[in-house]
Amino acid sequence: MRDFDAQELANISWAYARLIVVDKPFMEAIAAKSMATIDTFVLQNLSNTAWAFAPLGFRNKPLMDAISAAALPKWDEFVPQEISNLAWSCAKIGLADHHFLAALAAASLKLMSEFLTQDLANSSWSCATLTYVDCPLFSSISEEAIRKLAEFERQELSNTAWAFAKFEWPDRNLSTAIAEEAKARIDLFDAQALSNLCDSIPHCAQELFQRLLPTIEEFVGGMPESLDGWRGGSFADVLHRIMVDNFGAMGTQVVLARLGLQDAGSDFIAKAQHRIGLALAEVDARKEGFGLSHKRVLCFAEWDLGHPSGEQLRGTLLMENGIRVGHVSPPAWLRSHATPINHIIGRDLCGEFQLLTGVGLILDAAPPGRLVGTLLMYVSSTPCVSCVAAIRQFQQRYPGLTLAFANGERLPGSDITVLAH
Repeated sequence: MRDFDAQELANISWAYARLIVVDKPFMEAIAAKSMATIDTFVLQNLSNTAWAFAPLGFRNKPLMDAISAAALPKWDEFVPQEISNLAWSCAKIGLADHHFLAALAAASLKLMSEFLTQDLANSSWSCATLTYVDCPLFSSISEEAIRKLAEFERQELSNTAWAFAKFEWPDRNLSTAIAEEAKARIDLFDAQALSNLCDSIPHCAQELFQRLLPTIEEFVGGMPESLDGWRGGSFADVLHRIMVDNFGAMGTQVVLARLGLQDAGSDFIAKAQHRIGLALAEVDARKEGFGLSHKRVLCFAEWDLGHPSGEQLRGTLLMENGIRVGHVSPPAWLRSHATPINHIIGRDLCGEFQLLTGVGLILDAAPPGRLVGTLLMYVSSTPCVSCVAAIRQFQQRYPGLTLAFANGERLPGSDITVLAH
């Protein structure tokens, strides 16, 4: 390591990322050596190093700061792939450095006609993930994407559709073009792409959903019928067959309806949004401590339950995703599962899973006896398949409870209740 030059450092980190080898001490050593010799890195070395660390889950802000500082003076020398790789890396680790992103945007505008479809998709996805709004950049990406839409890979198409839908982009030319392209290729999309597209292009959401429905049925039908069934590997096999991390707002609503969950009422939703708003207004200790943005998912529950003794159990709980002070292990009956696409992410840190952990521990501490009543849940973001599975485990643990659910990402005006039958 001591004698590695910039090219060798970039190449070996790239190789580890391609092979998905997670070796924290080794990657930290590469990061330290890279920062010490960053002035010898050419743009391709900088881009490849940034790209390599992001998918392995290493949120190394000092390294990304060094890379951005070294790259900024050379912004007019970028080629499209370097721009999109750097933007994608920033988005993956949550580095919302607006000065650096503005430089990438300026370089993009100069070279937009040279962007390949992957560059266009990665750039739009990165901006949407970081909530970085640059209207000239998005207008340029939209125009170029329309010209090259027939060349887009399926994942590129769904990522681009998702990015523009998230910003509620007012120019409908791109969404209309994507809808037409999606309909033309509807038999070719995998279930994850269909899930993304159902939420992103309402023009043909019903048609896309019908293609997704068999996968939803396989997912729900593959859930164990008892808590003991979750102990084996049968459900993990189901996840690997369907290859979906998240069914999206539309698909997840139908999944939860299949599981018997009701829609939470407007009074509870208003209360949950108020409580979550107060929490979001507080300082985010993780961002303050590490200088990186991250997607905050907050989850709120309220319950009103009866015990055979006549005792009433009432309470509320607010939880957030990530590692926090006071993090506790789940009850023995509750399990998280690695999702098939982003399998490195620890799903036990999801806000929904931590909420069910907290409520489960409280209810487990009640005197023996069948609990009856209602549990209301609100989540600010659509739950992943692991968290949906956790909800099913909770149902099996407490069969006397009626569960009602509200998703903060559910699209306004989306009417898919007929599809739940």
